[in-house]
Amino acid sequence: TVNQRMGTAFITEVVVCISFFCLTFASKSHGHQLYVPVLVTIAVLAVSNAVLQTGVFGVAGSINQGMSSAVMLGLGISGLVSFFVSLLVQGIQHAMNPATSDSAAAGMMVALVMWGICI
Repeated sequence: TVNQRMGTAFITEVVVCISFFCLTFASKSHGHQLYVPVLVTIAVLAVSNAVLQTGVFGVAGSINQGMSSAVMLGLGISGLVSFFVSLLVQGIQHAMNPATSDSAAAGMMVALVMWGICI
C-alpha cells in the first residue's frame, strides 16, 4: 500500500541521514577510504527519495489536481530554500576565514546547518 511504501521510504531516509552525519565526521580522518560507502549511501538515498516523492504525488493526485500543484510548488520552494541556505552558509564561512577555500569544510558546515534546520 501507499502507507507502507511511504513509511519504509521515510525510515530509510532517516537511517541514511544518520549515516551521512556519521560519514561526514569520519571523513575528516579517513577521507579516501569512505568514498565507496558514501556513494552507496547516496544511491540508497536517491532510491528512497524517489519512492517517497512518488508516494506523496500519488496521495496528492488522489485528492485533487490542486493538491498535486501544491506538492510541486512546495518541493520547488524547498529546493530553492536549501540552495540559498547553502550559499548563505558558504558566504558566511568565507567571510569569516577568506584565506581558506576548503570545499570539504564548507560542505561539512552546510550539511550540519541543513541537518540542524531539519530537526
